[in-house]
Amino acid sequence: MAFEGEYRKIKAKSEFIRSANEAWSKDFEILQTWRKKGQESEKSQDYLAAIEFYKICIQHGKGSDFLTLANYVHDINRIIILYTKTRQISPLTQLLESLLLDYPKSLHVAEWQIRLKTISKDHPTQM
Repeated sequence: MAFEGEYRKIKAKSEFIRSANEAWSKDFEILQTWRKKGQESEKSQDYLAAIEFYKICIQHGKGSDFLTLANYVHDINRIIILYTKTRQISPLTQLLESLLLDYPKSLHVAEWQIRLKTISKDHPTQM
């Protein structure tokens, strides 16, 4: 009897994990679809459209119960690069400041801080 109880617990936990993995996979597939559109826009040098597609990726990632920063940090980095390339200093500054607030323990904090300091040094009036 004790064995059956343990078996049911393990089976329920296994089902929960399987269900969570399926949900993560669906969310990540959606993210990948938007990311691909961003990459295609970049290739055609439509940087403003690419930024918008990458923003959708970030919004989707933040709104997901299953995706983590690691799943959409690529899209954040692409926006940082594209804001720099298109000289959109104010949105870049706002993005970096919000990232530092939203993810203070991220491994990317040092990189974001360096970029923000560089912007404030190179463009003090555009912040």
